[in-house]
Amino acid sequence: MCSRGGYFIERFNVAHTDEQQSTIDSVNESNAVFRSVVANVQADQWDLPTVNDDWTVRGVVNHIIGGSTWTANIASGAGSDWPEGD
Repeated sequence: MCSRGGYFIERFNVAHTDEQQSTIDSVNESNAVFRSVVANVQADQWDLPTVNDDWTVRGVVNHIIGGSTWTANIASGAGSDWPEGD
């Protein structure tokens, strides 16, 4: 999962422009906030519906992780196939 505090960004040991570094910092910050929110989901809340009745809490979290994985795969050159299970 690339939501581990800049996981996919840290794999690349290259210099970044200020604009790129700002984007990296923003991604890392949003990943930290996401982890904090997910850490507070209780066991009995994972299968609750969200504002979109077609999605559970688990489904939304899996979708966000899938999108992050997809982005990391593209950035690393590993391909652009959407991760299975979403």
